[in-house]
Amino acid sequence: MSPRNASVNLQKRELAKAKILDAAHALFTDRGYDATTMAEVSRRAGVSAGLTVYYFRTKQHLVQALTDRLLHARLVRAARDAASGGPDAQLAAVIDAVLHTAAEERQIIAMHLALLLQPGVAEVLADAEHHWEDEIARVMRDVQAARGESGPTAMLFRATLMGERLFAEYGLDWSLGSPPDADE
Repeated sequence: MSPRNASVNLQKRELAKAKILDAAHALFTDRGYDATTMAEVSRRAGVSAGLTVYYFRTKQHLVQALTDRLLHARLVRAARDAASGGPDAQLAAVIDAVLHTAAEERQIIAMHLALLLQPGVAEVLADAEHHWEDEIARVMRDVQAARGESGPTAMLFRATLMGERLFAEYGLDWSLGSPPDADE
């Protein structure tokens, strides 16, 4: 029997990570952060506790990875899907994606924001997976450069991304977006 090749190993790793993140998502959503243990996540995912900790050292790392998967990946897809409409359409799509994700994934986004406000968490999460977060930062730099914006404007966008005033502040036509319903 020949050893597995690198692409098969990569697929197996990604599948294991996805199972762990799916289990964590369900448990965090149902029980909350404090009532969910790493052992429960492992059991629900059907993987060993060691594998869970190998990929995600702490619950904080799980929340970061979920945020990367649920929010940042969605923002990148939204920006890419709207690329043919130009930078204004991309910006509108990203804002919509943030608002929709915040409405649909309240518990996970709230956990992520609460964790970020705790002292020392940034250092703990420095080694966490940030693939999509890094990608959306790059995409947004490109969008803002195309709009003639840079530096502090880019940082302000990131800091106020959850705000409802963004369409007005960027002078975007409301028809470019589809914000979530008020009752969401």
